[in-house]
Amino acid sequence: MEYENVREALKALIEITFSELETAQVKVINDKESTVRPFELEDLQDANKEILAQICDMLGMSDLYLESQEVS
Repeated sequence: MEYENVREALKALIEITFSELETAQVKVINDKESTVRPFELEDLQDANKEILAQICDMLGMSDLYLESQEVS
């Protein structure tokens, strides 16, 4: 998802981070079918990484996440 501004992105990040993860689910869509599975820590990390990268881009600080990708 593309966010219009930093405020929108931060709001989404806060909503994801403070949501009830015990009951959250992820819909996985394959070529022919879709399944539902529990939301896991890795899903949270992926969502956070995407939003944080967009915030960095909006602030002209892409180097922050690009440097961390080089270390990984």
